[in-house]
Amino acid sequence: MKTKRQKLEPELLVDSAHGIYIPQSFCQRYGIECNFKNWDDVKDIVKKLAHNKSIDDEFYYDDWDELMNKAILISHRIGDYYLSYLNDCDLWAVPMDYVHDEY
Repeated sequence: MKTKRQKLEPELLVDSAHGIYIPQSFCQRYGIECNFKNWDDVKDIVKKLAHNKSIDDEFYYDDWDELMNKAILISHRIGDYYLSYLNDCDLWAVPMDYVHDEY
């Protein structure tokens, strides 16, 4: 008997209440090696954002954009995923094989 594969759904990581501090909050909460499939590619950016004293740093959003484009994260619940803003507010972990027109 074949078992039906459970459909993986996006998972909320950081809600919009963090506002402009979403990048810093994400990096402080999830910025450890075991959460990233490509840690060597993103560790410098993650560490910089996690410890950034000011969002006024001229590279704050450039660094965040680079991390959003490069990061491949790992979750035992949902497998490999990438970062995405859904509804232009909250930061979500989106499974790699998730069909975008479903959210």
